Amino acid sequence: MLGQMRRTGVAFIAVLLVVATIESAAAQTTPADQARLRLLMQPLWHEAGDRLDLKLSVDNPGTTELDGFIVTIAEHERSSSRSALHEAIDGNAGFTASSFSKFFNEKKVPAGGSHVVRVNEPISRMSSIAGAA
Repeated sequence: MLGQMRRTGVAFIAVLLVVATIESAAAQTTPADQARLRLLMQPLWHEAGDRLDLKLSVDNPGTTELDGFIVTIAEHERSSSRSALHEAIDGNAGFTASSFSKFFNEKKVPAGGSHVVRVNEPISRMSSIAGAA
């Protein structure tokens, strides 16, 4: 039972893992041209030694090719209320427990297109998730 509760807790933390920013290597863009990030796949929970195993889609609604990008994976504190969860979804997740950036310098996303990437680093890169697993 305790093991099940621990996995559920880790799953909750992982679900709140905010896949933060996509930063274009290109110069400034207008809001309509900004790239978007969609979470396509994420495990329900992690155990010690697991990898993040995230599958993401980088969408480029703009009119110019996206020539390289950076995805920042950030782990935030657990939301303790529905209001806090809504704030986290809206981009006000609060304290960042840990984060790292993954560089996709050679990837190109055509205008109006998308590109699927995987982030498969060990969960040990995320301190709170690694400690709870």
